[in-house]
Amino acid sequence: MGGKTRGASLILCAAAALVLLGGCSSSAPPAAQAVPAGGIRIAQRARGRADGTPISLTLLVRPRFSTEVLPGERLYRLYYWSRGRRVEVFLDVPPGSGPDTGGGFSLLVSLHGGFVLPAAFHANAYSVTPKMAAESALPEDVVFLPNYRGYGGSPGAADGAYSDYVDTVNGLKALSALSGLRITRDETYLFGASLGGFVALDLAAHDPQVRALVLSSPYPGGQLMMQWLTSPSSGQLDRQDLNILGALPHSYGPDQGSRAWALRSIQFQDVRQPALIIAGTEDPINPPGLMRLLYAELKRSNASDQLEFLHAGHVPETPASKYAEFDWLYSFGLNS
Repeated sequence: MGGKTRGASLILCAAAALVLLGGCSSSAPPAAQAVPAGGIRIAQRARGRADGTPISLTLLVRPRFSTEVLPGERLYRLYYWSRGRRVEVFLDVPPGSGPDTGGGFSLLVSLHGGFVLPAAFHANAYSVTPKMAAESALPEDVVFLPNYRGYGGSPGAADGAYSDYVDTVNGLKALSALSGLRITRDETYLFGASLGGFVALDLAAHDPQVRALVLSSPYPGGQLMMQWLTSPSSGQLDRQDLNILGALPHSYGPDQGSRAWALRSIQFQDVRQPALIIAGTEDPINPPGLMRLLYAELKRSNASDQLEFLHAGHVPETPASKYAEFDWLYSFGLNS
């Protein structure tokens, strides 16, 4: 996924008391070597630690959960460099090298939740595991599931939402450095849960190759969050809201017009792709009023955007909601 990208830095995903947002286990990084497997390989061995340079590619053998593997499906673990650190991503690849039409696969980028502000520990509770990656497989699309710095097999501490965005951009660069895998450049779709919703919005704002996105209880960025928290319509703030209200200016300075705040906020006018927001009526983290405010901002650039509420809490999921999410992406070309 090419397009316009920003420079590296950090962004958001917790508060003074570290706000939990969306997200599972980990494994140690493999040796830094290219491992050709399943017809896909690293085109060139890593030289240095340039952002987006692949380190290793491993085809995973999954006897313990093989019943969840589609016939001919391949699951890979890819390590790549991002800001001088190894970052892990799982790739689910369907059988073959692309649809029968002769084009490449569509790409679904699945972005898990975590911590809005930098966290002082390894956030395994929100990581993608191989089993989760296998369960995310689609019959005709490549699924890309990154573990940002501090999650899963990515060393370091969780560094906040903008950092996660940068790691994802670098992972997509690494994906483009693989040979034997055809992905259609303008058929990228995004799913973002909680903090991952911020990453999805930022990717959509900077990459015209994104066709559509689904956001589940998305974190909307620092500026919109502060607008909501300081608005009379927000009502009585609970302790968690007050933590965020104090933590964001403390971390990024009092000037919301500064570059620090801009990096940690979404330029909604640049998100022109159709977006579906799934939200919970009882969500204590990204409450309904905040989701309505986000929806109003996004609708300015795309009138087809939709907001749907479920009688549930944070990152709600039911069979009906999963159907609605995929039906939305399919309507804009996924699996076509």
